[in-house]
Amino acid sequence: MFKPYEFKHILTRKCHKRKGKALTRKNCEKIDKESHYMTGINKSLKDVAKLNIPLLPKKSSKQLVLGTLKYLLPYIVLRKHFLNFRVDPKKWTLDSNLDFIECLAKKYLDVETIRLITTPSDLITSNNTYRVTAEEICLLRKYGFKFYKYNSKEFDNIYFVSKIPLLNCKKVDTSNGDFRCDGETSKDFLYF
Repeated sequence: MFKPYEFKHILTRKCHKRKGKALTRKNCEKIDKESHYMTGINKSLKDVAKLNIPLLPKKSSKQLVLGTLKYLLPYIVLRKHFLNFRVDPKKWTLDSNLDFIECLAKKYLDVETIRLITTPSDLITSNNTYRVTAEEICLLRKYGFKFYKYNSKEFDNIYFVSKIPLLNCKKVDTSNGDFRCDGETSKDFLYF
């Protein structure tokens, strides 16, 4: 069922040397109460989210975020920095979703730069059909948007979509119908 994982490279002699008294049940109950209930779950979520995504560019306005759902949670938590849209799943259709993207593309909704959170491998289903994010990319390409990958090894799923050139990013080559960063070899990329 589960494969056992070995942590053989973690050696106890390298671990932090702890000093102090032995903890009792009473100490641990106090620590538990202070750790979870006093600080608040929302503050903890925001702190964790800030560690997992770069808050850039730093502007006064919120940045719109599109992308693969499994990567969006930190952005949803940080409402002060990012704009996310949600449609009731009972009312959602691909056409209504693409209507929204086309409104962005035509500049009817004022958005200068869009953050795109995905990876090329997340844009195709197991049946080799485009996921919603790939359809959004197709539509944005049609309207002349350029794609940039955030230049960071730590954050390999962050892209930006813009009609103006961006700094600190690698341009994503979409000229031949593919989705890959300039200078990259044929890694995992998607053809449009």
